[in-house]
Amino acid sequence: MNIDALLILLRNAKVNLLLEGDELRVSAPKGVIDDQLRTTLSENKAAIIDALRSAKRATTMSAPPMKPLEPRDDYLPSFAQERLWFLDQLEPGNAFYNMPLAIHLTGDLSASALLSSLNAIVSRHDALRTRFTTRNGRPVQIIDTGASFELLQEDMSAMQHELREIELSSRIREEALRPFDLANDALVRGKLLRLSEHCLLYTSDAA
Repeated sequence: MNIDALLILLRNAKVNLLLEGDELRVSAPKGVIDDQLRTTLSENKAAIIDALRSAKRATTMSAPPMKPLEPRDDYLPSFAQERLWFLDQLEPGNAFYNMPLAIHLTGDLSASALLSSLNAIVSRHDALRTRFTTRNGRPVQIIDTGASFELLQEDMSAMQHELREIELSSRIREEALRPFDLANDALVRGKLLRLSEHCLLYTSDAA
């Protein structure tokens, strides 16, 4: 397991990591950190600290200006995009390249602020605003200039705890397997579930 996958696993398990100087502080709900996870944390401590330091440096640096591509509808796809398109032609409605994440968010959450942040990310990355059409039997990219992040919201907080956990697992599976419409959808979407706290289901396409 690489360090990025480990950090995602820890976040989904509600394990909080805090770097204080050279010391790594770990906290989690009771029972989450068992002997196996404790060993994993110990073996990867140095890598976790390096990752947290890198993330901290990244947040203190201003992002360089990015110039969007000129609006056109004839950009040729990359090799990965063409492979994605080919598989969609071969088996329409597949979810082979879906990359789902279930991100548990703790504390007070402003859904509007979250959506604004996600829209800012989409506006900076042409690939997240890309659709595909076919010209002369070959795929071409269509980059939408005004596309926005699709963030559906669902309130599950009134459900009983046991039912809520079952429904959460069902929603995660549904989002992971819901295909993208390459001709009409941007290659990223999300669903915000309100539980006792919040869970963001973030799905992108590997292209």
